[in-house]
Amino acid sequence: MNLESRRAVFAEVHKAIDEAAQSVIDCLSSDVNLELTYPPGIEISPQELEYLAGIDIAPEAKKILKKIIADACGYPVFHMMSLLDGVTEPYVIEIPEWFGGALAGDPDKGIMLHDEFFEAYWDYNNRKSD
Repeated sequence: MNLESRRAVFAEVHKAIDEAAQSVIDCLSSDVNLELTYPPGIEISPQELEYLAGIDIAPEAKKILKKIIADACGYPVFHMMSLLDGVTEPYVIEIPEWFGGALAGDPDKGIMLHDEFFEAYWDYNNRKSD
């Protein structure tokens, strides 16, 4: 992937982080039908939705929360890039000599990174229980 393509991908990631943070703020501000996708299989009960609808947050607090949420969203992306750069090592699935790597899907072989992302959740979930 060339520099321009990487910049385009990273710019889209930053856009998605900003959109995710704003989406959380919007959920706290209105009666929204939440459809969560992460972690896989998560559901929000009617009681939880009722509790969420009762939260009243001042406009200034929403601005601060958006910053905190965006920071939290950015951490996994930065961590993934650190893993790929080889400056940190995997924990969930230990690899004795980690040198970093690159991710590349191959639609011709049925390898789709966005699908693997959700499938790999269970590796983490199983290790988390240890």
